[in-house]
Amino acid sequence: MTRPTPRIIKDAGGLDLACGSVRSNVLWRLSGGLVRSDVLDQLDAAKLDVVIDLRNHHEAREVLIDWAGVKGVRYVHVPLLVLSMEQLAGELSALTTMEEARAHQVRLYQRLVDEHAADVARVIDELAGAGVAGFGCAAGKDRTGLINAVVLVLLGATADEAASHYAAVAPSVEDLMPLALAHFGEDTTAEDLPVSTLAHLTVEAWVMRELLTHLDERHGGVEAWLLAAGVRPDTPGRLRAKLLVSG
Repeated sequence: MTRPTPRIIKDAGGLDLACGSVRSNVLWRLSGGLVRSDVLDQLDAAKLDVVIDLRNHHEAREVLIDWAGVKGVRYVHVPLLVLSMEQLAGELSALTTMEEARAHQVRLYQRLVDEHAADVARVIDELAGAGVAGFGCAAGKDRTGLINAVVLVLLGATADEAASHYAAVAPSVEDLMPLALAHFGEDTTAEDLPVSTLAHLTVEAWVMRELLTHLDERHGGVEAWLLAAGVRPDTPGRLRAKLLVSG
């Protein structure tokens, strides 16, 4: 049976904010776990100068690494991970309702910003300094969505704008389903997946709003959090100059 062609890369710009417009075709988010040899033309079309891979050492990254080497694209590895896929699957198996799964997702996001601030700061420095840049994790929605939301807030987006964008541009459940089924065995179908897993395949804007509220209340906001984590002092300004078109 022919596999459907997943959308592995999406423009992280091209949207209008109250503070101005975000340039298109400069910043791209990608789903690294969906990268395979028959969809590399999507990466080619983005004309990337650098790709930042947020997956950890145990997640399969070879196809993206090989593509970057062949194309002369600088490959940067900044692993962002709170739980391994096995640990995540174990924790999800103990959850029985959508509400429990959403609360679990919020806690994971909070742990990411509390435990990996320096890594996120490195990613933001890279994005500010590179030309056309891509960044992504396995699914392209959680770690990737966090980076995208942080960038938007640095550009001047409100929490509601960043959260709405997080939900709007996430990969579809259909695209991500093969990644979920791979953890449950070849005979598993979508109907067999527990509700907690289905919850983690989707996104809701309020989850990102909760995370941004956490950053405000615990860390003094996105920019203060990043500066405390070691981001270059000129990075927020360089990012705005690169990506923001004033309205």
